[in-house]
Amino acid sequence: MKIQEFKDLVFKRAAELNLIEYELYYHQSDSVEINVFQQEIDQYSNNSEIGVSFRCLYEGKMGYSFTEKLNEEEAMAIVDHAKDSALFTENDDKQFIHDGNDEIETINLVNNKIEDVSIEDKFKFTLNLEKNVLEESEKVSQVMECTYSEKLSRYGIINSKGLNREYQCNNIMTYAFPVIKEEDKAYSDYSFKCTSSFYKLDAKELAKNVVKKVESKIGGKSITSGAYKVVIENETMAHLLQTFSGVFSSENTQKGLSLLKGKEGSKIASSNVTIIDNPHLEDGAHSFPFDSEGVATTSKKVVDQGNLVTLLYNLSTANKENRKSTGNGFKSSYQSPVTVLPSNFYIENGERTFEQLIQNVENGLLITSVEGTHAGANMVSGDFSLAASGFKISEGEISTPVEQITISGNFFDLLNNIEAVGSDLSFFYPYSGYFGSPSVIVSEISVAGE
Repeated sequence: MKIQEFKDLVFKRAAELNLIEYELYYHQSDSVEINVFQQEIDQYSNNSEIGVSFRCLYEGKMGYSFTEKLNEEEAMAIVDHAKDSALFTENDDKQFIHDGNDEIETINLVNNKIEDVSIEDKFKFTLNLEKNVLEESEKVSQVMECTYSEKLSRYGIINSKGLNREYQCNNIMTYAFPVIKEEDKAYSDYSFKCTSSFYKLDAKELAKNVVKKVESKIGGKSITSGAYKVVIENETMAHLLQTFSGVFSSENTQKGLSLLKGKEGSKIASSNVTIIDNPHLEDGAHSFPFDSEGVATTSKKVVDQGNLVTLLYNLSTANKENRKSTGNGFKSSYQSPVTVLPSNFYIENGERTFEQLIQNVENGLLITSVEGTHAGANMVSGDFSLAASGFKISEGEISTPVEQITISGNFFDLLNNIEAVGSDLSFFYPYSGYFGSPSVIVSEISVAGE
């Protein structure tokens, strides 16, 4: 059954139950995933899926239901279940079905040339990626993971207020995770590339970068505890931004889970820091013309030269503060209720090169990775204590590798202590948003080592 036919049955049932405000949301995807191990195709999948959700306002509460089956029986059931679930909803916040009175910006999120790439070429690329990683250094003992994945998605929202919006997008991601064994120790790291175009993938470049990352860790030692001036490398700073991104959610400020409540218009970071939420970013893993409520998305400065311009809002949280939604009402999947999430969320590039940042730190540390963000970071307070690794910086140059250290501090203090921002914007592995940052100089951070 096609989505339009299913929608007609759903809306007919909603009318029979005297529902006034309701919405059908759907996500259809075609995906390919290839995993290579020891120069053989270890896993290959080619799947097509569709999921739909229905929500309705009943007695002032929002009810939800979802299904993966498009037939007459499910069309009846999804409406009945949503109506029933509204009676048990504990959320008293006023909920909304969008009327579609905003204008959607046309953005191209599909690279049609992906259709010209044969599955054999995708196999070949993934095999070559693993081969290039192994050949990049004789020290590489194996590649634990080597993956190519792509997804073509179609999202749509149709509701009782006349809104009918749909868009398509495609994403490709490739990933390599090599291991180097040196004496009795094993060293590993990963690199990935996210794009909409197969022809932007470069197996040799990805292999070179990831092997360099792993080799640089060999021989790392701890250092004396103390307060250090540091350069935080781009992907690591993006990782920290991802970890604490929830503080910019109006949903969290309204629940008392963010210290940014009431801070819009106030200085919260160094004047060197501008943070952007850009749902129209080219090759962004989270680019959308409208959010999961059907609200038009726009690129916006969340922090502008240290000043908090706006939090992120959906229709419900915006209503609480007599504001407009920022177009950040997203579902984490078609099965989920609407919450507040960022899109492509990143610190804006500065003017200094990475080399210039290093030269500006006479003696200090370069932090290239952090671990334990789930347990060692408190989003509410902003406090963190994280295992880290990187390099010493001596006389303005990168010197010996450093490991077995813990960095601790507060995210809001860190933002205020950023002395300089690099021009090497890079993004962290996409999860509940796509987070990026250039490398930054932080004036002081506490390091626990020997």
